[in-house]
Amino acid sequence: MTERIVLAFSGGASSTAVLSRLADRPGADVVAVAVALGQGRELEGIRERALAAGARRCHVLDLEEAFARELVWPSVLGGADPALPPSALAAPLVARALLEIARVERAAEVAHGARGRAANRLQALLGSLEPAMRVLDAGCDEPAGRHVPGAAPESDRPSAAGPTWLDAEASFWGRRVTGAALADPWTEPPPDAFSLTRPPEDCPAEPARLEVRFDRGVPVALNGVPLPLVELLGSVDTIAGAHGVGRTDLVGVDDDGLVWREIREAPALTALRLAHEAIERMTAPAEHAAFRHVVGGQYTSLLRDGLWHSPARRALDAYVNAVQAQVSGLVRLSLFKGHGRVIGRRAEGYDRLAAPASADTGGRGPA
Repeated sequence: MTERIVLAFSGGASSTAVLSRLADRPGADVVAVAVALGQGRELEGIRERALAAGARRCHVLDLEEAFARELVWPSVLGGADPALPPSALAAPLVARALLEIARVERAAEVAHGARGRAANRLQALLGSLEPAMRVLDAGCDEPAGRHVPGAAPESDRPSAAGPTWLDAEASFWGRRVTGAALADPWTEPPPDAFSLTRPPEDCPAEPARLEVRFDRGVPVALNGVPLPLVELLGSVDTIAGAHGVGRTDLVGVDDDGLVWREIREAPALTALRLAHEAIERMTAPAEHAAFRHVVGGQYTSLLRDGLWHSPARRALDAYVNAVQAQVSGLVRLSLFKGHGRVIGRRAEGYDRLAAPASADTGGRGPA
């Protein structure tokens, strides 16, 4: 009897290994699902890789607009931790896509190759959307020495000691790079750890000037040109990245006392967070400045734990949306050799709010 399985597929070596292993099951009919969330060139050839690894079909869904509008920018407004991995932001849409394709394919089971906290997060999201669906956690190490169709042979991959052994994940939330090449925090990251941002010494000699218009907290125009959110993110990503803005070398200690290190690149969101904070400070209620840290911590926890569909998130959204209803105006940024700064801001209704003192107050401002 044929067993149809719908599998979340990223196209990486680990995901390809999981697909190949499931396809080897007697009677298994694996359907791969890949989602476009701003990965760019990483999605090139993903359908061919899935079919080569044994998938019967591969659905590639363009969810970039939904991702930017429903998850990325709301998470910025909610103050979610920028260090959250891209997979944490992607998980709600990945879960939804898996279930939608499972219904189309009439599959009784969905599968993923996530591990650890990422696996728990995806399980929680799938359970909250469709509790009756069977979920297969297929994440485990591929046996050594086995070649996975569609992936580079083990002998062709850099060794753990090699200078360019890196793993990357990317989306509109940013790019995250880990791997053995970053293991020693004393060693400078290899150049190929970065793909979205230039090093300061290679940046243009003159700064870039950007003017961002916000409407109710959402960026809607760049340098006077109205743009959909996806296009605006892409444009700022290119400009800010060319000026080295948005690269971070993070080091920390995990729960087991082990040092970890990763590279983050988020040119667009680094610049736009700076701009949004500037206009929010002019327009939001004074008490929001203190409360926004509480909201940000809660937002981060909900994303990290797969509770995106919970009543708590909807309650947080109601508060955030009420605050952002007042956050409209223009912000000017200067981007130069890895640094961004606000050089001008004007809230909507600025002329009225900053009107000169009238004769009745003797030129001293409000009584």
